[in-house]
Amino acid sequence: MELPEDNQLPMLQDRLHDARVKLRIAYEQRDALVARADAPGGRKDAIDSALLIELAAAERSVREAEADMIDAQNAVSLAIEAVTRKP
Repeated sequence: MELPEDNQLPMLQDRLHDARVKLRIAYEQRDALVARADAPGGRKDAIDSALLIELAAAERSVREAEADMIDAQNAVSLAIEAVTRKP
């Protein structure tokens, strides 16, 4: 990964914030689907196939959001390191 310029730090911090928001939303959506699957009155051994597909998609969204956040965190860390290393 290439070291970012000094003036990119605010943009990278915004990117990190956006990644955190995206991750929070992905977790909330996944958790809502899990709650639907665990709803009282439903059979635990027979979850609707459409719900399983939605849960799989939600898990993929969570993994993608986690990867985006890690990438954004690394970019901010590199930018801060670049700024603090300058003579």
